[in-house]
Amino acid sequence: MWNKVKKVLHKIFIEYFGLVIVGLLAVDIITKYVMEGILKNPGSSIELIPGLLEFQLVYNKGAFAGMLGGTVGHILLILISILGTGVMTYGLIKYRYKINKGMLIGIIMALPGCFGNLIDRVIYVNGEPRGVIDFIHFYIDAINFDWPVFNVADMLLVVGTIVFAVFYFIYDSKLEKEKKAKLEEIEKQKMEELNSTKEETNNE
Repeated sequence: MWNKVKKVLHKIFIEYFGLVIVGLLAVDIITKYVMEGILKNPGSSIELIPGLLEFQLVYNKGAFAGMLGGTVGHILLILISILGTGVMTYGLIKYRYKINKGMLIGIIMALPGCFGNLIDRVIYVNGEPRGVIDFIHFYIDAINFDWPVFNVADMLLVVGTIVFAVFYFIYDSKLEKEKKAKLEEIEKQKMEELNSTKEETNNE
């Protein structure tokens, strides 16, 4: 059963990774514009779980929590997004059959997140950047905790990056162990050859 599941996941993520990326990107874009249509005005909100979760429309012209706002920051974020999208796309096309599957899944999640927000950043309204559409607002009234409003692309980018990093370090650690094991095996063989040579010399 598990082998069948692994084969299906392998087929989806390795052979049809493009469809997965397009699907995730579509979810991000559709949810943004649906929520924009429902909420209409910046600051408008719909409470989902009192004191915990709501939909609130925000046009974020910066990065996380509005950082890197302003014209220079906006241009910098566009360049970073283009670079990130380009690097991840190149990596997927060139190394998808070679890298660890966990790392691959991380990239497949992060790429549509990066590209989804890039699309928002290049949209201008009346000569001004419209900003990224954010609408998910998580907060905890009981402890006065308020997380900045975010969107599906942000979730994909953050989770994808974490998944990639975790599996990268696991994979790197595995390679180090394999390398160490090989060195120990080589050292062992050398010692055996040396002992064998000594025995032959003694027998003579």
